[in-house]
Amino acid sequence: MNPPSLWLPETDQVRLAILGKLGEEANELGKACCRAVIQGLDGVDPETGESNRIGIQDEIADVGGLSALAVSQFKLDDVFISNRAMDKYCHKLEWLQMIIDHIEKTKR
Repeated sequence: MNPPSLWLPETDQVRLAILGKLGEEANELGKACCRAVIQGLDGVDPETGESNRIGIQDEIADVGGLSALAVSQFKLDDVFISNRAMDKYCHKLEWLQMIIDHIEKTKR
């Protein structure tokens, strides 16, 4: 087991505001995804009457907006982030194709 390390919570109010909103939007996206798993992507949120597809679209946009704000305000490496995002996309595209191939194979 690693020895404990000292860490202190963030105290900068601007950073806290950005981190809080980014975390909130990320969780709202997670909620929208779970709702679509439970009700179907084309299901409807009974509270808002909005389709789950539109809810996910909205939340992806919100996460993207807050992510861009965090990149800018925290002076993060946007080239690294873009490259990593593309690597993740390509990796998950390959993973998705494996799932599609498996489904097709089991239909035969």
